Amino acid sequence: GAWSRDGCRVSSRGSNDVICACDHLTNFAVLVDVSGGIEGHALPLQIITMVGCTISMLGLLVTLSIHFIFWRHLKCDKTIVHVNLCSVLLLANIVLLTGLDRTENKAACTVIAVLLHYLFTGAVCWMMCEGLLIYISIVIVFTVERTRLYFYLVGWGKEKKSMN
Repeated sequence: GAWSRDGCRVSSRGSNDVICACDHLTNFAVLVDVSGGIEGHALPLQIITMVGCTISMLGLLVTLSIHFIFWRHLKCDKTIVHVNLCSVLLLANIVLLTGLDRTENKAACTVIAVLLHYLFTGAVCWMMCEGLLIYISIVIVFTVERTRLYFYLVGWGKEKKSMN
């Protein structure tokens, strides 16, 4: 679990700084100390990350619980999209919290990175589905047939069985 220099080059050098340019993405580099310059801040950053993710997970669990308790009354496309968004965010927070410190095993680190990229991309896609649903309900006004299938295709990247 070390910082990868592959795909990076020195863009410019100043008297007190160096600017690098990289053509690859590194997962959650902002949470990883690459320069040794945040040694005194590592513990507070870790605590803030854990507390923030935990609060987020509690809110998501409350939201999902309410939706499942009142599922019979709330079952519609809007609710299904919202439940899937909350589910993917909850899964992403769980993977982030459990996998953030597991960088010593390269295979495990790769699996966690792939999962996080998939889940956060899925979250963005479900947010797009929510936006499209709002657009459809406000601008187009009439019901579009089989919208649920399209939401599952966009949100999860594949067809998912209907929750009916």
